[in-house]
Amino acid sequence: DKNVGKMIVDAIHEAFPNDTIIAEDVTGFTGTSGWWWWVDPFDGTANAEPRLRMSTVGIGVAFDGEMVAGVIVDPFEETVTSAATRRGAFVASIHQPRAEDNRVRVTSGRPFARRFIVTDALWNPQTAPRKGSLKIALGQAELIQNHREVGSNLLGWSWVAQGRVDAAFMDAVGGFWDAAAGIVIVQEAGGRITDLDGNVPQPGCQVVLATSGEWHNELLTIVRECYTGYTGFRAQK
Repeated sequence: DKNVGKMIVDAIHEAFPNDTIIAEDVTGFTGTSGWWWWVDPFDGTANAEPRLRMSTVGIGVAFDGEMVAGVIVDPFEETVTSAATRRGAFVASIHQPRAEDNRVRVTSGRPFARRFIVTDALWNPQTAPRKGSLKIALGQAELIQNHREVGSNLLGWSWVAQGRVDAAFMDAVGGFWDAAAGIVIVQEAGGRITDLDGNVPQPGCQVVLATSGEWHNELLTIVRECYTGYTGFRAQK
């Protein structure tokens, strides 16, 4: 986290010295340009030690408080998923970074038995009861049958955009960098990504849901019921 983060932050600061850069586990910079960079240097750190190939690097860019671009790098699949506002979302090989011919779109029309939701992997006394009730509720409502936990929130956002899964959900928000890179990517791929109130995620939000958009509101209603009173995975005893 710290080594990769310092490399990324230093490179951004050298190119854009007047921009604000906020990164997980790394000292950033405060700028005056109105541009903000949200950096997650290594999302899925716990997966790396046992060599589980599910870790990513994410950068989200905002201007005057609005997210305008995002990039998620999967070093194991050697792919880059990226998007900019009103320009579409794309996936490309790390070795061939031109992505113009590889536009991605969310999936649609899958039957219940073939739908997948990815959730973050943190189970503790604050999240476990809610995650359990969410899983049961989704099955009872016949919204999604298959659940996967991968340990990298950014990976979930990129999979939704690529149409590989139908939804991704996060209740362990360690910082806005966990969501920032995926916001524009999901939107430009035709999906929706919101907080519990149905708004575009902002710094400080505790729950984030991304879907193909097909039944986002129905899923969001269930999530709200399961997370009433939730103030974050660290805040409650």
